[in-house]
Amino acid sequence: LEPIGGKKGDLYTFKCGKWLDTNEGDGEVIREIPSTGPGVKRPQPLVRYSVSVVTGDKRGAGTDANVSCCLYGRQGDTGNRPLTASKNNRNKFERGQSDEFTIEAVDLKSVKKVKIGHDDSGVGDGWFLKEVIVRDEATGESTTFPCDRWLATDEDDGAIVRELTSEGSPQLLNTTSYHVAVKTGDIRGAGTDADVYIQIYGSDGDTGRLKLTRGENIRNKFERGRTDKFKLEATDIGRLERIYIGHSDSGIGAGWFLDGIEIDVPSSGMHYTFKANRWLASDEGDGKTEIELYPTQTRQQDKLLPYEITVATGDTLNAGTDAQVVLQLYGEDGKSEVMKLRNKTDNFERKAIDKFKIEAPDIGPITKIRIGHDGRGVGSGWFLDSVKIQRFVHKTSKRKKRRREPQPKIRMFLRKKNRILMFINWKKTKEHKRGLNEDLEEPSSSSSSSESSSDSDSNIEHEEEIHADEDVTDDGMKKAEVSNTQPDVKQVASDGSEDQQYKVHVFTGDVFRGGTDANVFITIFGENGDTGERKLLKSETNTDKFERGKEDIFKLDAVDLGKLFKVHIRHDNALIQPAWFLDRVEIEDTDTGSIYVFHCERWLAKNKEDGKIAR
Repeated sequence: LEPIGGKKGDLYTFKCGKWLDTNEGDGEVIREIPSTGPGVKRPQPLVRYSVSVVTGDKRGAGTDANVSCCLYGRQGDTGNRPLTASKNNRNKFERGQSDEFTIEAVDLKSVKKVKIGHDDSGVGDGWFLKEVIVRDEATGESTTFPCDRWLATDEDDGAIVRELTSEGSPQLLNTTSYHVAVKTGDIRGAGTDADVYIQIYGSDGDTGRLKLTRGENIRNKFERGRTDKFKLEATDIGRLERIYIGHSDSGIGAGWFLDGIEIDVPSSGMHYTFKANRWLASDEGDGKTEIELYPTQTRQQDKLLPYEITVATGDTLNAGTDAQVVLQLYGEDGKSEVMKLRNKTDNFERKAIDKFKIEAPDIGPITKIRIGHDGRGVGSGWFLDSVKIQRFVHKTSKRKKRRREPQPKIRMFLRKKNRILMFINWKKTKEHKRGLNEDLEEPSSSSSSSESSSDSDSNIEHEEEIHADEDVTDDGMKKAEVSNTQPDVKQVASDGSEDQQYKVHVFTGDVFRGGTDANVFITIFGENGDTGERKLLKSETNTDKFERGKEDIFKLDAVDLGKLFKVHIRHDNALIQPAWFLDRVEIEDTDTGSIYVFHCERWLAKNKEDGKIAR
């Protein structure tokens, strides 16, 4: 190459001397050639990278599609290279198989990322990729890039291209999520069965053409009057500027009337609206089947942080579950909503590692999680090994201290026998009349209302004041909306430990028909949080639980709640005689030996007293 109008001697030579042929030499059809010439003082060295592609060992994991990859380093990338000639296998990318390839390129100065995918061609093109291992043949430096995900339009998130980072790095956080809602017009013949695609352009690049293959909410896509939702993963392209959307014009009645598109970018908090209100059809309007659209409206919303959740199911018999698994995160600055962990793959199988990407507010350093399932399906029991959470935090963001609303005070008296009595000091204002009125019983005036009483003072060792929980609802209950019964909820600290075990002693009153066969649930509240609602399943003392005059003992594991200040207990009013007379609940902290007593002495019954089944 010689630049036109360049200086004398500005001549660049690129020497190859190799075949570009799948049937000759090393079978490569793409070559990277460093420049040489008078003006090049140090020609870039060529480096051979050994690329091992490992297909997963599960049913249908292999593919016959055309696979390609690109290696990224500190000094550029290789460009997209087709993986055509496996050195060790005639039939590439089969189940449980490792295929070896060589990519020759100018020195990348350490490989940091791999982009790999296929063209979705052929029968059974879906592919489960376990990992990619890249080795610099000159230095011997080897880096593993785990995947453990499907590259398939009908599995997982429907993506057929993935960007992989090195082992130990977050695998799902190196892309940006785009939530795309596509609305089909409500006129005759508006829907289409053609393949729809979109390309999003921003201030820092574009996403490339992405197929809208599997909606999150509707199986039969792009029907008249419907809105289809898709979650797309791509590089961060900055502020959105325009989109390009179209379809393949294939099939009978492929014409499509597009009403509009809305795109949410949680990481930036931006919402974009693109109005179309036109046909994309070869036999309607101007005959175009693709169109370029610009935002008609934008608005700023709350930013959300991406979290990568890695869930490991244990390697024991029947460890897996088909139930719906849910997760809630707790941090120093708040908590997330209860989130369903699901994608299009069969998750939570025995010995499986499942990864999920979720978006949630910045709750600060994570202190604990609450994880469970809805108990549905045959053999819903699940052996959970571990949960790993990773996130990226913007360095410029500063967490604001939350304004604490005025709270009632609880006065706690610790008696010598490690039994605690409490009463609530409410301010007589309208906004503070709700909350804890039925969760704790105020001591009688003869025992504790007068601080000068010698009888009460003689038993008090010390007095503390603590604040009630911030998230008390009108009925005094902090609700974790996992399911109606949520029988299988576990609370795990951020270091993986369950710090505390509590013994719950439930005393049924000795009154006529005081027992119940209904399902009973309890939530324990302490200064450090709560247990979430737990079903009292297995009594250590009685086979038939909650019988008249009986004591039932249950064990609950939870993160250390600190000093306990209330319980919420209820039943589901199930079966023939659900009415229940609860005398009291005693909770024993097995670590400290402290016992907390919560008196009730009331009915939990629809047809008794005030008709309440929760106290």
